[in-house]
Amino acid sequence: MKIDRFAFGIEQRFGAAWSGFAPLLERCLTVVESRGPDAVRQVFLDTLKGRIPPEQGHMLSLLG
Repeated sequence: MKIDRFAFGIEQRFGAAWSGFAPLLERCLTVVESRGPDAVRQVFLDTLKGRIPPEQGHMLSLLG
């Protein structure tokens, strides 16, 4: 089955790819955490309006 052959070892392949990519993130990505419905709404609207810089990654939670 094609899907089984593809899925076999996916964790190892993903881990290998990620281990080369992850160290670069600290130099080019800033993670911004926000909580609550108002914060999620604001980040969403700012994203739509192009106000979120490409080097920012937002971790959002509806829970306050």
